Amino acid sequence: MAKIPTEAASVRFVVHVISDIQLAVYVVIAALFSIVAIVSLFDAIKEILALPSSTDLQVGIVGVLEALLLSITVLTLLTTVTVYFQTRHFEPRPLLIAGLTSMIRHVIVSNVAFTEPMQILGTVAVLAVLIAGIVLTRPEDATDHQIM
Repeated sequence: MAKIPTEAASVRFVVHVISDIQLAVYVVIAALFSIVAIVSLFDAIKEILALPSSTDLQVGIVGVLEALLLSITVLTLLTTVTVYFQTRHFEPRPLLIAGLTSMIRHVIVSNVAFTEPMQILGTVAVLAVLIAGIVLTRPEDATDHQIM
């Protein structure tokens, strides 16, 4: 019977070490996401500043949208890490939103006229799954708005 507290203490120690390693990895990931967020913001600013001198305004606008949506995706991923630091709980919703933003970016950048129908169907299916995931993972304290 004397070994049970010792085993429990050693299990707690192992769990504590693993938790510390996990936290350290999340800190590194947050730092890397922060660097990428800053770089993507500068890229978006560069695209906006280059817009007036663009020979094809439509291509320039698509470039700006692509850079801005990439920045939003990176910030959403950084939010996921931030939420983990605050709550010690993984939230899937920001990842789903990042995926949705990325797919919207894909739709804007890809030329639908030269895209095969199966690829368009696959994109629509992924968008549907992401939207369903976002709706199904809404916070529990969100109130449903019902028409009376």
